[in-house]
Amino acid sequence: NAPSDDIQLLFLSFVDGMSPSHMRVLKFIDTSPECDGSGGLCKVVENRFPEFREQHEFCLQIVRDLGQKGLTDDDRPNNVITPPTFIASTSQIGKQFLAFITEPKAMAE
Repeated sequence: NAPSDDIQLLFLSFVDGMSPSHMRVLKFIDTSPECDGSGGLCKVVENRFPEFREQHEFCLQIVRDLGQKGLTDDDRPNNVITPPTFIASTSQIGKQFLAFITEPKAMAE
């Protein structure tokens, strides 16, 4: 079930404005059960990807970008979520975007 032309163009604009690190972080959020919000989503990302510990501002920007595009459920990277059982996740459009970039031919059929 292919996304509409408008959605595909939106997804292409996302790809154009995102780094490979954006994609890695989005995939991590989508597949990892350990994305609890205690300490903020960026803290969880930095624990998973140690290279971001040295680039905290970059990590903040990635998490912010993903949330502002509506690909995740939260764009507040340092937010300490209450209650601590909050689980960061991709939004429905985020899941569609991941499918689009993972298997664009299958999405187009």
